[in-house]
This record gives sequence, structure tokens and C-alpha cells, in this order.
Amino acid sequence: MGVIQVVLISIAASVSMLVNIVLTCDTIWGCKNLKINGLNAGALSFFVLVSTFVPFSTITDIIAPYSAIIMPVYYASLLISVKILTRSKISRVGYIFLLYIFSDSLFRSVAGIIFGFFQQFNIYHYEMMYGYSLFFNLLCITAMLLCRKGIILKNLQNNISLMPKRIYVLLLIIIFFGGGLAASQIDEIFHIELRAPFLIFFTLINILILLITTISLLFNSVSRKYYENISSILDLQLKKQIRHYEQIEELNSDLRAFKHDYNNHMLCLKSMIESQNNIEALKYIEDLTSSFKETQKTFDTGNSIADALLNEKNDICIKNGITYEHDGHIPPSGITAVDLCILLFNMLDNAIEACEKITNGAKEIKTVSDFKNNYFYIKASNTTKEPVKIQNNFIPSTKPGHGFGLTNIRRVAEKYDGSIKLNCDGGLFQIEAVLNVP
Repeated sequence: MGVIQVVLISIAASVSMLVNIVLTCDTIWGCKNLKINGLNAGALSFFVLVSTFVPFSTITDIIAPYSAIIMPVYYASLLISVKILTRSKISRVGYIFLLYIFSDSLFRSVAGIIFGFFQQFNIYHYEMMYGYSLFFNLLCITAMLLCRKGIILKNLQNNISLMPKRIYVLLLIIIFFGGGLAASQIDEIFHIELRAPFLIFFTLINILILLITTISLLFNSVSRKYYENISSILDLQLKKQIRHYEQIEELNSDLRAFKHDYNNHMLCLKSMIESQNNIEALKYIEDLTSSFKETQKTFDTGNSIADALLNEKNDICIKNGITYEHDGHIPPSGITAVDLCILLFNMLDNAIEACEKITNGAKEIKTVSDFKNNYFYIKASNTTKEPVKIQNNFIPSTKPGHGFGLTNIRRVAEKYDGSIKLNCDGGLFQIEAVLNVP
């Protein structure tokens, strides 16, 4: 390959690297201004000029002594050009810059090794590495252009924004030492006597980094799962709160309708009584009373919040053909309203869900509660379609998101130095919770 061809490929590789970094910054974070003005044009011209000297510093004896100066200037001009073009934060530009520089080096080393397996001569010559670099950046540019479409771009930006900073750092370190490990396999990079120690060094570093990365990703996965669970719980509580407001609105609507008709009813009754039409007045009162909605069962546990929750769940049971019964006392204080709601909501929701699956047979739910000697006891029982498998006081999860209710009940019980107990026998599932409530 001639010198002119090497220079042209070098310039093309350098420009493609610049385009690649700018395009990535714009895709991930968005650039303020990508228009070419005087400053941008000057920076680009200087970068292209420096790029022409890079191949000469590696293949000619005249400029080779100055490679220690040319290469730092080349990378500095590349970084400055990207910063001027994108106007992004230097930390973001610097990260993408290092990411692609390290990735380019890794790709060139791996490509040299792969092609070396299929050639009789060592194909990792300096004049070939520019071709590898050009090919790598064109691949990255193509991939980035495909990512800039609709939902793909949105998901990419959301996922990157949620990545912890340590993942960014570990990714850079892995690529850097991975490139070093690949380069240590090439004779023209390392002398034979130096290859073994460098190979051992880079291998150990890569193993260590991979272990750290794996542990970091594991903790990140656990944290993500935890917050997904919390999000599901909050979403469920929000739906219940919305339903509660809907019930309040229904009551207010009935009250407004009653107030609207009250005066008319009183005028009619007054007229009948004044006319001595007592029989008609009594009949009117009877008809008026029967037109009102029958008040549903009211619970009296000693805790107003619990009474409201039990009334709400009883309404749901009635709509689904489920018989619900509660017996016992619930302390008015000692347990926070939030914890009490979590406890009752999840116990009854799980019971209702189990009863809804029953097609033939009794659908029954019963709760029993008591409060003695600073201990609050509550048990929920419900009929089931089929026996519930219980292992070590846990129900094995059968689908994603299943079991959050029991987890929340257990968490509340443990918060109050208590515990829960599960049992299923004779088609009846039972959950008992004991809390230490001062």
C-alpha cells in the first residue's frame, strides 16, 4: 500500500471517528449546535491537518521521532473539535471520546489477530490499522443512525440515564484492559520476552474487573427489582385510593340528590297532613324510605380507618358473590394508618383474588382480630380453588410480581417485632399475623 493511500485512509478514519463521537453525543444527550461556523471550520481544518501527519509519524523515518508530539496533539485536537461542535459538557464529551478511542484500539487489535490466523504473514502493519479504524467507525455510525429512530432512541436515552456512574467507569476500564490483552498477543506491539508478563498482567486485571462488574450488575439488578416492587405497591395503593375517592363521590352524589328533593318531599307531606290525609302521608313516607339505597353492613372494630377499609372490601365481596365476615377488635392506636392499610388491604385482596378463581363451591372470607397485652393478632381465612403450596412459611412465586402482598404483610409484621404464619388445610387458606403494638 502506497504512502498516499495510507494518508487518505488515515484522514478518512480520523474524520469518521470525529463524526462517530459527535453523532453519539447528539444521540444520547442532544447537541446545542451542529452548524459549521468559522470556529468550527477552523477546528476541523486543524484536526484534518494533524491527521495527515499521523501516518507519516509511523511509517517514515523523518517524522517518526516527532510521533510523541504528534499523537497527543492529534487526540487533543479531536477532543477539542468534538467539544466545539457539540457544545456538550466536557465530562460527557470526554467519556464518549475515551470510549471510542479505547474501543477503536480494541477492535484494531482483535481484527489484527483474527486476520493473522488466516494469513501466512503478520497482517497487523501500521498501514492496515487505519483501514480497521475506518471500518470500525463506519459500523458504529451505521448502528447509531439506526438507534436514532423513534422508540429505539427513547429507550436508549432512558436506559443510559438510569445507568449508575460506576457502570460507565467499569465499561471504560474493561475496554481499555481488554484492548491491552488483545494487543499483547501481537508480536509487533510487544517483544517476545515482554509478551508473557504483559499477558499475565492484562489477564488478571480483566478477571478482576469482570468480577467487580458482575457484582456491581448483580447489586444493580437487585436494586432495580426492589424499586420495581415498590413501584407496583405504590401503583396498587394509588388505584385503591382512586377507588376510595370514587366511593366518596358516589356518596356525595346521593347526598346532593337527597338535598335537592328534600324540600319537595317535605312540602308534599305537609300538604297531606294539613289535608288530614294521614294514610296517604304514611304511604308516601313508606315509598320514600324504600327508594333509598339500603346501607351496607357497617363494621365496628374500634378503629375508624379499619372500619372504612373493611366496608370497602365488603362491597367488593358482595359484587363478586363472596361472603365476608369479621369478628374482633382492632386497636385505635399503636400501629400507623399506613401499616394498618397495608396489612388489611393485602390480606383481603389476596383472599378476594383466591375466591374469585372458584367457579363451583363456597366463596367465603373471614377475618378475626384481637388486642391483648400489647399484642395485636389478626387472622384471615378464605376458601380456595385448589390447595396452596407452602414451603418454610413461604408461597413459591409462580409468576412475575406474584407474592408482593405476602411480602408486604411480612414486612409490616417484622417492623413491629412480630411474625406471620401460613397454613392451608381442607380447602381453607389461613394467614395469621401477630404484632407487638405498645
